[in-house]
Amino acid sequence: MDVKRETILRINKGDTNAFKLLYATYYTYLCAIAVKYVYKPEIAEEIVNDVFLNVWNNRSSLVYPVKAYLIRAVQNQCLSFYRKKRLEEVPVSDINGYVIDVHEQLICLESSPLACLENKELTDLISRAIDQLPAKCREIFIQHLYYNKPMKK
Repeated sequence: MDVKRETILRINKGDTNAFKLLYATYYTYLCAIAVKYVYKPEIAEEIVNDVFLNVWNNRSSLVYPVKAYLIRAVQNQCLSFYRKKRLEEVPVSDINGYVIDVHEQLICLESSPLACLENKELTDLISRAIDQLPAKCREIFIQHLYYNKPMKK
């Protein structure tokens, strides 16, 4: 799933057929990446279409290889989506802000859907282990781990 260098050169010159090939090659893949971050297919499609619109508008500066650039552009658009959402909405609680921060960190740090799945599995394992602790121990551990409070000796 990669376009050739010649296709990029044709896009640089304004060839709409070459751009259609680029779009057809990466659209579904990029939507899958965007859905991983925004969780809504409609928003993911809009983000990917915005990325392709920006690619077309700046086609003269597009360089080969393009796959990594497109992935990063989608991740950045997802990040922009959350930043805009943060400005538009008043958080119900501090947790909403925390969730958005986590999403931003994931977008910036992760490069593959597999890494996201591995992180989720690790988070689930940690949660199950914490749940097995005695109640008082669990409370102290949660306060230390999530709220950075010192553990009492």
